[in-house]
Amino acid sequence: MTSPVTRAVRDGDGWMLTGHKYLITGAPVVELVLVRVPVEGGPPGSLTCFVLPIDHPGVTRGPVVQTLLADGFTGQLEFDGARLGAEHLIGREHGGVELLRFGRNWIRLRRAGMCSGLARHCLDRSLAYAQERHSCGRPIAEYGDVGAMLVDSYQDWTAMRSLSIELLARFQREDVDDALYRVADRAVQVHGGRGLLTEAGLEKIFRVARNLRIAGGTRETQRAAMLATFTEDEDATFDFGLA
Repeated sequence: MTSPVTRAVRDGDGWMLTGHKYLITGAPVVELVLVRVPVEGGPPGSLTCFVLPIDHPGVTRGPVVQTLLADGFTGQLEFDGARLGAEHLIGREHGGVELLRFGRNWIRLRRAGMCSGLARHCLDRSLAYAQERHSCGRPIAEYGDVGAMLVDSYQDWTAMRSLSIELLARFQREDVDDALYRVADRAVQVHGGRGLLTEAGLEKIFRVARNLRIAGGTRETQRAAMLATFTEDEDATFDFGLA
């Protein structure tokens, strides 16, 4: 978690953490908090990473924040002068940006297989429905617009699967969140009004796919990291500083 309104200041041989974080995945149930914050007086743009238990003095669990997933898994955290010692420091002081990059890449790495699997589920469901659902005496799969959506989804899925296998082999990343979002959107569209029903289960995948485009690092953040990598070293394609 990173927050521009949360700060740490030096306090003797430790730090004092103060601030508020509004959108934290897992906040209602988390037992340990990993927080990356600027330390007062540190280099511009630097972050420092700390870990502390949720029951640490000065830490308060705030109310649940409902997102489009409506799963009650997102909430708020308050830091009111939480005293941190060297045992709470992860890595080195002002070295949290590198850890942030590594953590976000690992999150995306783990998501790759999930996105590929969900996309295949949407594709299988869409194909089966398009073959059994008839309109004007013909399966809707035979209509050009529906068939095109099925083909596009298949192409997105094959690309996602290939990227997933490659990044797992090379411990690198490429975005599959956007592709899952497109496939899920088409699956809802192929099913028409039935795709909007909660009992169909496709709208949930659509909401999950939309959520993934923000949580764990937005697409825009990932693009910025990619650009920075290219700028620093034109031969370091998709390296992102990982060994």
